[in-house]
Amino acid sequence: MYSVDVGLITGRASPTRFNIKASASVRKGEYVVAQHEQDGLVLGVIKSVVRDERGLTAEVKVIGSRNNKGVLQAPRHAFSPGARVWKADQAIIASTIGLAADKPGVFLGNLESYSLPVKLNPVSLSTKHVAILAMSGSGKSYATGVLIEELADQGFPVVVIDPHGEYATLAEENDDEKDVREMPRFGIKPKSFDVREYSLSGRNKLTVDGRGLKSKDIAGFLPIKLNASQQGCLYQAVKIAKNSSMQYDLSDVKKALDGTEANAKWPVLSALEEVIESNLFSSTPTKLSDLIKPGKVA
Repeated sequence: MYSVDVGLITGRASPTRFNIKASASVRKGEYVVAQHEQDGLVLGVIKSVVRDERGLTAEVKVIGSRNNKGVLQAPRHAFSPGARVWKADQAIIASTIGLAADKPGVFLGNLESYSLPVKLNPVSLSTKHVAILAMSGSGKSYATGVLIEELADQGFPVVVIDPHGEYATLAEENDDEKDVREMPRFGIKPKSFDVREYSLSGRNKLTVDGRGLKSKDIAGFLPIKLNASQQGCLYQAVKIAKNSSMQYDLSDVKKALDGTEANAKWPVLSALEEVIESNLFSSTPTKLSDLIKPGKVA
């Protein structure tokens, strides 16, 4: 079935790892299949390769195989020393890992060392919590940009909280010479996206509704942590403002707070003024329907 024989399992082997006494040239990151007594052909990936006077030894991390219900599982029993190992073809890699080149999805790139597209289900991706974790400089921001582009390209609305201003350039085609040379390998071309950038100042001003906020809500975004006395002052001020109007805003709370006699009010008053001057809160907030539009990036 497999023409490229890698070698035999040697030394101690477990259900999750084993070593190969390699008879063919193998590389770190390559996928292999090993014969398992109970599970048949099992997929693994080479994690390290060592050469010494005795030859080539490769360490393999086991990925697993699909059972009759299509569930990916690792073996429960250890591999047998002397079992044969082959280089895996793309078909078994794709079926085991769950990569389907002919299905639509969020295209991240190709599996390393293979021309096998890696696609994620956009619905699962956008309805679950996702984290991109890696060392500094390894490409987290770039990968995030790819996800944003792919989701927008497939008609999903995307809202980006971007304190460092990294993603406004999605509105421009990528003209980096190195990137452009690599694009044909992935079947893509430079493209710009419909990006609307919001900020606390400028043409597209971002504001949120500051009316009818409870004291605990206001305390949560103040730039200081309130003690019990200060929390009491704020609570009393909100109560006074609420008695005047159910649509009270932060200016009304500030006015009520200013009218109290407690000395604990002063740090609260200063912090509240700082929030008001940020111009983030408004009685005419930015509409969610403006931010969230199919295929658009805000």
